[in-house]
Amino acid sequence: MRYDVRRELQELSEELRALDNVDAFWSRIHAELQSFGVRSVQFAAMASRREVELGRLTRSLIWRSTHPAEYIEALGGGDEFLDNDLSAQHCVVSSDLIFWHDDQVWATATPQQRRQWAIERDLGLGIGVTVPSSYYVRRQLGGVGIATPDIPRDEFPKYWRRHGRQILAICGILDTGMREQHMGSLVGLSPREQECLTWLAVGLRPDQIADRLRISNKSVDKYIQGAKVKLRASTRDHAVAKALIFNLIVP
Repeated sequence: MRYDVRRELQELSEELRALDNVDAFWSRIHAELQSFGVRSVQFAAMASRREVELGRLTRSLIWRSTHPAEYIEALGGGDEFLDNDLSAQHCVVSSDLIFWHDDQVWATATPQQRRQWAIERDLGLGIGVTVPSSYYVRRQLGGVGIATPDIPRDEFPKYWRRHGRQILAICGILDTGMREQHMGSLVGLSPREQECLTWLAVGLRPDQIADRLRISNKSVDKYIQGAKVKLRASTRDHAVAKALIFNLIVP
């Protein structure tokens, strides 16, 4: 990578680190990717691959997307749309890049994955790349997907040779920034919800938390339930674990 390109990426990284607002961060990095022909972007983070063994893939993810709203709606909504997505499932088990339009990728796809793929192609998500988070940091779960429908399939290899390294670097900045700077905004825990989870993490029961915070047991239950919903957790222990993994609380 040329020196001037490295310098530009370093300047972009520094600019983005200075942005406290998740919307501003997302908008800026989305604009940068658009300058390379990317039309839409999706980020997702997972706390543990064992969550997928116990339930649906989408329910285990914290995500943000600029892919068409019709895509999410057509595939069952925000709690289901990635359940049969081959590239999302790939991110759970592999750190390799996956190119959506590569025929070899679909050689062993299930009928459900092929049906989802047909819907995605119809909605402009036929050409693109998914970068697993573990491509950047070992054992990190999740990924970044970028759609490039304006790049003809037969021209994509040339396009990727020219821009791929820069795009991968920008996706890495996106993944790191969302996890390290903006996960709190993405999840949206309130101060009270964070406080309740923090006290649960150090061993207090809900009634003890109520006494310490001088609020009712009912209020504590409400805050814990709110945290479970935002963290897409099935139990309060699950919510505490995800909050710890995503560095949303510090016991």
